[in-house]
Amino acid sequence: MKTEEKIKYIRSRVSNLLNDNETSRQELDELKNNIAGLCEHFGAEEIVDLGVKLLRLERERDEALEDLENYRAASIHSCHDNCKRPMCVLRRERDAAQEEQAEVASLREKIKRIKTQLHAVMWHIEK
Repeated sequence: MKTEEKIKYIRSRVSNLLNDNETSRQELDELKNNIAGLCEHFGAEEIVDLGVKLLRLERERDEALEDLENYRAASIHSCHDNCKRPMCVLRRERDAAQEEQAEVASLREKIKRIKTQLHAVMWHIEK
């Protein structure tokens, strides 16, 4: 296999490994060996260890972020009036908006009744 073909193969393999959550240690070691052969050809063996460490760190980071998100979603929360959690803030804003809508609807009904009464009074005055 030519060097350029080997580089293309390794690049596609790295891409597949990064996208696969079930990548095994054996696959990572195989990738390491392939990259090692290429790096020997170009004289840069330390790149291998750094590349594999990078792959592992990226996976660990992604797992940690997912765990953190799950923890936040599942955590028990006792809310208070000044809670800053986004969902709590949105809930308070929603509740306030619903109260204001109910008040506006009530005021519209009052205005409608007053208009009806004014029309009745004006009708009697005009006669």
